[in-house]
Amino acid sequence: MTDLPLELVHSIPGRLRARWRTLKKEPHERAGEVADRLVHDPGVLDVTVHTATGSILVVYDPERTDEERVMELLLHVTGAPHVLAPGEALPPPPISSHQPSTLAVATAAFFDELNQDILRATEGAADLRMLMPLGFVGLGLAEVVTTGEVPPPPWWSLFWWSFRAFLSLNDPAIKIAVAPSVP
Repeated sequence: MTDLPLELVHSIPGRLRARWRTLKKEPHERAGEVADRLVHDPGVLDVTVHTATGSILVVYDPERTDEERVMELLLHVTGAPHVLAPGEALPPPPISSHQPSTLAVATAAFFDELNQDILRATEGAADLRMLMPLGFVGLGLAEVVTTGEVPPPPWWSLFWWSFRAFLSLNDPAIKIAVAPSVP
């Protein structure tokens, strides 16, 4: 059902609190389903589920069941892969292909700093978005004028299109690189 583990928050005989962060994302019907399935066990007396926190409070009869059995029930009902002990850290989230690479973020940060330097030097009159295309057009025109023919694309033209492809394909990296840092 999910790959988020259950977290054992605390346990004393007869009372156990677990956190299942998936409940924060699930509809309220899911919380009711979890509670209904747990309370049908003969040793479970009461179940309270809070979707806002992902908390599941189980009150049970320690004469009829124990913490281990309640945790097994919770694993079965939620579909969680395993239980984290109190204080045990959540596993890191999987690396998503939607997340930009470190190199992409560093490259975007470099070009943002360069752009900021150009903006300061020109008092806001020019930036990379204006200067780079103008520079490439100028270089292309200079070559056509000096040679009298239209040559195959030069390296800077290829560079420009690779740069444009980078910008369009790495928009998340650029947003991260230029986002103001939170102290």
